[in-house]
Amino acid sequence: MAFQQGQIDRDEYRRRYLASSRPAGPGSIVGDRGLRVDGGTFVRDGDTLLCGCSRADAAEGRCHRSWSAEVLARVGWRVILDGVEVR
Repeated sequence: MAFQQGQIDRDEYRRRYLASSRPAGPGSIVGDRGLRVDGGTFVRDGDTLLCGCSRADAAEGRCHRSWSAEVLARVGWRVILDGVEVR
């Protein structure tokens, strides 16, 4: 909300978004709740993450969907973002 209202810039939004993301690696999830990516979003194996950002923004790292992909890949998930595997 602060980003949309112009109270913080994109870099600060990204910093806050990543600070709230604490995913577990694949295989460490028990039950059907999944894991929290951004402090509130549950992600399960096979899920698709969507947002209102353009593919160009995602490709340039300016999209929270791409930020989630980075976080998930870092902890061992296989992530495909717009047809490209995130490493």
